Formats: sequence, structure tokens, C-alpha cells
Amino acid sequence: MEPTRTTLKPPRYKESGPLRLAGIPAQWQRLVPHLGHIPGQIGAVTCGVVSNTEDGCDHLCGVFLREQHRSGIQATWKAIWNQWTPASGARVADAPELECYTEAFNAITGAGGVEIWIPVEG
Repeated sequence: MEPTRTTLKPPRYKESGPLRLAGIPAQWQRLVPHLGHIPGQIGAVTCGVVSNTEDGCDHLCGVFLREQHRSGIQATWKAIWNQWTPASGARVADAPELECYTEAFNAITGAGGVEIWIPVEG
């Protein structure tokens, strides 16, 4: 069972320009067989948009790598919003958060790396 409190490693910061993301309904179950066959796909990293915004913008992202099983990701999200954000003094930008599944992520088992990208103002 996942602990109710997660200790986060310090984030790394990555400057990001516009991202082009594509998705389909029932996203992960239906998307996984298409990975590697999507026109214009770069690498094997996949991302899920967590919230919506009306305007795209350039921003910095604080990236948190989660190496544990996907089932406990809510504890990491809670730690980011309840622990890191208030303690860091970072100003979260009005832009979507992303869950990006690294090349090490196994969509069948839920194990492997997941990066959580939090947009912060530079």
C-alpha cells in the first residue's frame, strides 16, 4: 500500500516551448497500440494533460520524477500541491500540468517512470 505522505526529491527545471499533444477517448487503453506508429511522434514518451487552458504559452516546468507504480500517483500529486508548492515559493503558472510517461514506463504493468510537470513562472 502507498504511504499517505510522500517525500519528494527536489524538482529539476526545464524550459519548454509549445507542445503538440494528441489523444483519443479511453486514452491509455486505446492509445498504447498506436505508440511508435503516430505520424510525427518523437521518441516513446507519452504525456497526459491534467488541466485545460484557453491560451498556450511558453513557461518553465518543475519536473518531478516518480519511479514507483502508477497506482500511487495521487500521493505524489498531493505532496506537490500540499508540501512542495507552499514551501518552494514558486508561482504556479496558469497553464496545464502534465503527466509524462518515460520510455521506462510499462503501460501494461503500470511500473516505470512518470514525470509530473508543473508550470511555474520564471
